[in-house]
Amino acid sequence: MTQDMAPDQIDRQRYWHALPVGWEQLDYFTFLERRRSKIADVVKAGFGTLCNERDIGKQYSTVSELIALGESQRVEFKSTARLNLYTGQVDKRMEHVVTKTVCGFLNAEGGTLLIGVDDDGQVIGLSDDMKSLGAKANRDGFELFLRQHLDSKLSTQTVGVVHIRFEKLIDSEVCAVVVAPSGRPVFAKPLQDGNTPMEFWVRTGNATKQLHGEEMLMYQSDHWG
Repeated sequence: MTQDMAPDQIDRQRYWHALPVGWEQLDYFTFLERRRSKIADVVKAGFGTLCNERDIGKQYSTVSELIALGESQRVEFKSTARLNLYTGQVDKRMEHVVTKTVCGFLNAEGGTLLIGVDDDGQVIGLSDDMKSLGAKANRDGFELFLRQHLDSKLSTQTVGVVHIRFEKLIDSEVCAVVVAPSGRPVFAKPLQDGNTPMEFWVRTGNATKQLHGEEMLMYQSDHWG
C-alpha cells in the first residue's frame, strides 16, 4: 500500500512500472498514450544497468529517516496544522498552509507533509493541535479534521491521492500526510472567502510556489501534456 511508503519509494515504483503522473485518475486510452514514452525510458535505463549495475537510490520509509534528510522537493515540515503556537489559538492561516502544501505536492511529483515537526527538524508532536479538537482529541479526530479540511479546500477529493498515517517518536506523535501526484491540475480555495479566484500551487525545491497566468498554463501543459 502506498500510504506506508515514503516518497522516494513511490517514485521508484512509479518509474520502473512506467506509470505516468496521476495514472490512477486517467481513463484507459489516455493512460496507454502517456505510458508509451515512459516504457521507452524504462527500457533504456534497464539496458544501462546491465553495463553499470549500481544502487539507484536508498529508500526511506520511516518518519525519523525523512526528518534526518530534511525538507526537500518531496518532504515538508509543519509544526501544527491549525494551532498558532504564538497566540495559542486556532488560526485559519495555519490551516491554509497545510492546504497549499498538499496542493503543491498534488500538482508536482507528490510528497510527504510531516505535521508535528518544526522547520529545524525538531519533533514537537501533535498534542497542542489535538487539544484544539476538543472531544475529538485523538488520532481518529485529527485524521477526520484533515480529511474534511482538505476536501473542503481543494478542487479534488483526497481519497486515493492523500494517505494519512501516524508514527510515535519517543513521547510525541507525528502525522505523515503522504500525497500522490494528481492526474489533473488541482486548485485551492484562498484564505479569504469572497470573489478571490482559486489558487494554483506547485512544489518547487523545498518551497511551495503559487503560479499565475501564462506561467501556470505553461506548467500545466508541460506537466500533464
